[in-house]
Amino acid sequence: MTEARWMLYAKKADFDKIAEQYHISPVTARIIRNRGLEDMEDIGRYLYGSVEQLHNPHLLTDMDRAVEILGEKAAEGRRIRIVGDYDIDGVCSTYLLYHALKRIGAEVDYEIPDRIKDGYGINELIIEAAAEDGIDTILTCDNGIAAIVSAESPLAGGRTLVALLSEGASGAARLNAELVNPAGLGSVTGSVAVVNAAGVTGFDVGEHYTVGNLPWYHKVWMTVIDRPGVLVAAALLSALFVGFGIFLFMRYWIRSRS
Repeated sequence: MTEARWMLYAKKADFDKIAEQYHISPVTARIIRNRGLEDMEDIGRYLYGSVEQLHNPHLLTDMDRAVEILGEKAAEGRRIRIVGDYDIDGVCSTYLLYHALKRIGAEVDYEIPDRIKDGYGINELIIEAAAEDGIDTILTCDNGIAAIVSAESPLAGGRTLVALLSEGASGAARLNAELVNPAGLGSVTGSVAVVNAAGVTGFDVGEHYTVGNLPWYHKVWMTVIDRPGVLVAAALLSALFVGFGIFLFMRYWIRSRS
């Protein structure tokens, strides 16, 4: 059995000086340096940062609208569920959101996904459990921004489902760029909005549509599933061909015996 060897990733710095200036241990100073902080001012902000030094949250697109929605839900007594994450920033984010919403009188609880059972981020089971518990609004924190969401129907339970899909890194970059572009968001209409080099184009595709490539037999089925007349005609033609084939076989068999 090969013996495991642990290698310490370390960047150079005067750890004793950092420890003395900020009253921390040299080990803590080394960890901070390994996180990429070099400037003494940045280290001070990391250790003793104030609320005034935080980035303005309203720099995020539609943050005002998100706050407005949460305020309305709290005032109406609608149930809100926070879906966080099991790592330290996910737990801290959940804690802060929970207590902030409690302070404004919201009816709120939280769900931390199980690392083994749920994996990373929100999933269909968590959404279904929230619906069964009478949750009106789900607020996520420290969840992945890119995900493939599957559901039985976008209309199930009267809920709205928005799925973001991209092909490759360039597609994801283009999608992210349009999400923070007010002009691009204004063009998101219809059943499906396609993002490409020309911009955002909305399409109304009807009740049924597919994304990606389907096997030929699925395409045939999708074509005839809403056309009962075509199905009946196909069944009659199939019966005719089968019957004719049986007739030819029986005639050949009778002639061979005579």
